Amino acid sequence: TSTQIETVFLLLLVSLGASFILIPFSKGIFFKVVAVLGPLMLICLTSVFIQWRVFGPITRSRFAEMQGTEFDSQAWSDFAWSVFMIDILFLMPYHFTHAMMHRYYSRSLQKSYFAKGLDRHWSEIKDNVYLPSLMFTGTLTDFELPGNKKQIHEISMSSLHVGNPQIAYTRTPLYSSLAKCTALAGAATD
Repeated sequence: TSTQIETVFLLLLVSLGASFILIPFSKGIFFKVVAVLGPLMLICLTSVFIQWRVFGPITRSRFAEMQGTEFDSQAWSDFAWSVFMIDILFLMPYHFTHAMMHRYYSRSLQKSYFAKGLDRHWSEIKDNVYLPSLMFTGTLTDFELPGNKKQIHEISMSSLHVGNPQIAYTRTPLYSSLAKCTALAGAATD
């Protein structure tokens, strides 16, 4: 069965190469083939890996018939521990890097669309009689009420309230940044 999976994997690689060669003749064929073959190649590679891990201790088979990859319990333990440590190292800065992109987007909107590039707070908007009542709408995709099958909820943000009819409304915090709400709502237009 290992050779069958490897043969399928090889056929998938050949198909991928053929689609790359046919790019000038058929528009978009490469991306369509990658969309189908990418997951299939990952499934094949994963099944070979799982087969090696499960049956390797019994059969002393090699991973994908490569030299020097005979199953060894200590090597497996070291490999699993090192992958775990690498995952932890990548996980620690995830929130910071994720938030960094949001800050960059908010700052870009602020510098592009706000007078003199200065951010304002909702309290300044609320207290200014010359400004119209601004209202932004965004979507909540990570909030779900119990028993509700709808996974996307619209939320509105203004100088007075934040919320929607299903969740309820709350007063807008006076310190809320207009640039941040613009970024959350995706309300920037050209």
